[in-house]
Amino acid sequence: MLVLTGSAHAEKNIINFAVLAHSEQQEAVLRQQILLFERLNPHIRVRLRMLDGKNYPELLSNYKKVANSVDVLNWYSGNRLKQLINEHYITSIDEFWYQNNLQALFSDATIEQVSYQERIFAVPFSMYVWDIYYKKSVFEKFGLTAPTTWQEFLHIANTLKHHGISPIGLGSEPPWQVAAWFDYLMLRINGAHLYKKLISGELSFTSQEVVAVFTHWKNLIEQDFFINNHRQFDGEEIMPLLYREEIGMNLSGSFSLSGMPNYVQKSVGLFPFPQVGKNKDHSILAPMSALMLTAQGRAKPESKTLLAFFSQYKTQRMINDAMATMSPILYQDDVHSKLINEIHSAEHIFQFLDREMPFEMAEFSKRTMADFLKHQNIKKVTESLEAFRLQQQKH
Repeated sequence: MLVLTGSAHAEKNIINFAVLAHSEQQEAVLRQQILLFERLNPHIRVRLRMLDGKNYPELLSNYKKVANSVDVLNWYSGNRLKQLINEHYITSIDEFWYQNNLQALFSDATIEQVSYQERIFAVPFSMYVWDIYYKKSVFEKFGLTAPTTWQEFLHIANTLKHHGISPIGLGSEPPWQVAAWFDYLMLRINGAHLYKKLISGELSFTSQEVVAVFTHWKNLIEQDFFINNHRQFDGEEIMPLLYREEIGMNLSGSFSLSGMPNYVQKSVGLFPFPQVGKNKDHSILAPMSALMLTAQGRAKPESKTLLAFFSQYKTQRMINDAMATMSPILYQDDVHSKLINEIHSAEHIFQFLDREMPFEMAEFSKRTMADFLKHQNIKKVTESLEAFRLQQQKH
């Protein structure tokens, strides 16, 4: 049972809460929840600081400037969390975690993303899952069903193309959506173990495993399965093309339906990225942020009271709804039941290439992979990526 309230005192205890900025709507809902928290805990006052930056290095720099005055922090999980752990900006919350039985709220794969060296460092707070979206009426019209294998996926793509619909939507400017195709192909062809080796810099981009990824990708490009004018689109602009039946499928995060009318959202279905070949990989891409305590925050009992409040499903749900994301808590509801089942059954969760790799390597990789869509030269793309990887390791 999460402990949320405390006795009132004449002098308020101040907790400094730093949160990754997402939108004005997110901030408004956050402030509403903080007001509720302060009413439940009249002896505590929360100071909210929104963290922002044009890119990750700037965001990290902005946080480090104020780190000494932060008690509770909302930050990325996975490798970016480990960076803060190694630089001693945050501390373990093992005692808080087990006292509140939080392990019962999350899947093992989710907990893996907030763990390091067998210790817990954060409470999962917000996430979105990458799947392939399709328009239900289009699939019904052509007698198609959600695929589970690569051959079934290729059959769907060929059927859509035969009927004059571009099989796969894609926005490559900027190229963040392109990276998701590489991530999932790498996972499905080679498995989570080799994917981890690649993103940690231990596997060469010229290895046969990575070459196999680009070979499968090239096969899709050569068959004209991707829309031809992908450089004219941002990934966030693709979903309307799906509803207008200009494309048949779109690999995207669950945020992509936000802002669309309910009747549009109900017309769209989704399925996990299909299995490729004999390897059976059950990993998902699900970028996640989490809540954690700094060293100074750990010394304040009130920080744990705030952390407990924001570890509740109801609180997380309200804030995530404002961001078009979802709470990682395994609570079944009508809106997210299919995604929750994916999270529950996932063997591993990964954040996304640009959060898993060092920033410079990720940025170069996305641009280079976007160029591959045009030149389709496997030797060129793998050697270019490998040269940059080796260059980065020298620094």
